[in-house]
Amino acid sequence: MERTTKSKPLWIKISPGTLVLRALDPNRRIKPKQKIYATAEQLGKHVVEFELLEGEVEVVTAGTPINADAAPTKEEYTVDHTGVGWYNVLSPTGKVMNEGKLRAADAEKLKSELEESQEDEL
Repeated sequence: MERTTKSKPLWIKISPGTLVLRALDPNRRIKPKQKIYATAEQLGKHVVEFELLEGEVEVVTAGTPINADAAPTKEEYTVDHTGVGWYNVLSPTGKVMNEGKLRAADAEKLKSELEESQEDEL
């Protein structure tokens, strides 16, 4: 009997805390430093909590053009709701840009400042 290889990429959880991923299994709990086989679609918005160990993944983000000939005009920052009344500002690659949790108004202010500084660089 020949052993088959997994077609899904191998990920390791790098964020603290336990995560329940219902896309994999209704009761699947993933702990820090645990390795799993999953697609980027299965990880969804939690893909930023994992690091790719093996395999190739093509992730299409909001700032990535669908047409290869089209050049992006600017990358967009997003405000992500993290808890009751708390927000993070995420870069187009999914990196948290603020040092601590922010309230909604402060998160929007930081987002606009980051986008203005980006326009100044262009």
